[in-house]
Amino acid sequence: MQDPSAPTQPASQLDPRLVGVWVNENQINSPGGAGGFASFSTVMTMELDADGTIRQFTQSVGGGGEWSSNSGRRLDFEGNWRASNNTLLVHGMGLPDYTPAATYSFSDEYLVTNSDMGRLIWQRRS
Repeated sequence: MQDPSAPTQPASQLDPRLVGVWVNENQINSPGGAGGFASFSTVMTMELDADGTIRQFTQSVGGGGEWSSNSGRRLDFEGNWRASNNTLLVHGMGLPDYTPAATYSFSDEYLVTNSDMGRLIWQRRS
């Protein structure tokens, strides 16, 4: 759903290689020991639509011997996107204008982003 008050984007400013659903998964496992084994997974999903709409979601789940946790799927960001010089720019959720979110490159079928969140590797999902 595109924000009608957001500036519209000419298709030429959208990198077609970015269009799609991208997933980054991170898992941490404890070594076990006296506290027992525990595992925690975080899945970030970034949806980059051909109309310039972007949505990013996060879900974290974890568990151990006698506990479990599931954050549910949470919307982190929604707005519009464009690309310039291998930089993903976003606009929305209180941002006054398009703001650089991450630089990006491709490694085979993977999208690699660098931002204040560090280096993330994303896999395309259908």
